[in-house]
Amino acid sequence: MPKRSAYPCAPRRDSHAELLADPDLDLVYNALPPSLRAQWSIAALQAGKHVLCEKPFTSNAAEAERVVTTAERFRRREAIFGGATPFNPASIRHDPALGGGALLDLGCYPIHWLALRWALSHRYGGRKRG
Repeated sequence: MPKRSAYPCAPRRDSHAELLADPDLDLVYNALPPSLRAQWSIAALQAGKHVLCEKPFTSNAAEAERVVTTAERFRRREAIFGGATPFNPASIRHDPALGGGALLDLGCYPIHWLALRWALSHRYGGRKRG
């Protein structure tokens, strides 16, 4: 029986495996470090759970293929979402050895920032905004 936390809707588990074994759990939110996301997304899908995963949802194309194939085989869904992360050299998100780095985690955000700056400068008559 899971131990109850201070919040009645969130029973505590001692391991990821124990969490995935819970028959009352339908969906897993995977916000683990990028280097662990494929492994635990696949484990959750194999346990019959749907998965909501942060981006990047895998560290490379081969992992992505394995996650998608597993989701299709177990007829489960994997959803991915994300947001902007300011640069911090000490952050796991910017360490390629741990699955982070510019190509994986920053994606379109620098381009979005430049496009927004361009649009704002034209909207306000070419004046620079700080």
